[in-house]
Amino acid sequence: MTQLDAFRPRARRTDPNTSHAAAASMLEGGEEHPLRARSRLPPETCDCCGGKVKLYRRKLNSGMARTLCWLAVKDAKEPGCWVSAVDMPEKVEQYATELGKLDFWGLVSRRCNPDGSSYKESQQWCITTKGIQFARGKTEAPSHIFLQSPGNRIFGFEASTVDVRTALGEHFDYQELMRGA
Repeated sequence: MTQLDAFRPRARRTDPNTSHAAAASMLEGGEEHPLRARSRLPPETCDCCGGKVKLYRRKLNSGMARTLCWLAVKDAKEPGCWVSAVDMPEKVEQYATELGKLDFWGLVSRRCNPDGSSYKESQQWCITTKGIQFARGKTEAPSHIFLQSPGNRIFGFEASTVDVRTALGEHFDYQELMRGA
């Protein structure tokens, strides 16, 4: 089992011995991923509370990849360091909201409010081994995740994967980011 097998969709598996790769290939033959189809539906009303519930398809975007590269460079200088959004330099600070999203992919881990405060800015983040490997271009991650809101419940991942350079797109120079510039 590869690292990415944990991210492969389990949709439409009739045989419990079918691999994740086989399940993904069943969906690639022109058949739409059931979660992707469900993410396009309008919000539903919750039977319990009457609130609105929606399944969203979220992309591993360039801001997230940029933030991860910054964390990887910082970790190379100070291994195992924890950072908060207020610790980020001005050129990266605009992507501080991406830290929480990276947690869904398992690329960062969160330590909540070590000082006992309740502000989001006091949350601290550390890049994981998987995050370092992704930032260095040694592994890929799922291109999208399916989340239910409210609650951010993870329903699954897209079968397609991206590497860090693809996630960065044309917005950023990968070599410059990894030099810490």
